[in-house]
Amino acid sequence: MTDQAIIIGISGIILALIGIGFSYISYQKTKDFEKRLREKERIKEFTKQLLDMIQHIRWNYIEPIKKPLSCDGDVSNFL
Repeated sequence: MTDQAIIIGISGIILALIGIGFSYISYQKTKDFEKRLREKERIKEFTKQLLDMIQHIRWNYIEPIKKPLSCDGDVSNFL
């Protein structure tokens, strides 16, 4: 009887350790996913800021050079 109890106890400990290992792996994957999600959001915000800057540069500097007669004599944009 004691041999069976020892085998069952050791089996339970081994299964518990395997479960702990799987839960740790799952926890690490979740942390990595959250980190990637935060990075993705940061990149989206950075992209939005860059697009705003590009639009500003385009309208204030490139368009007046491409179409100089469309400024209606207002040269304040060029100074």
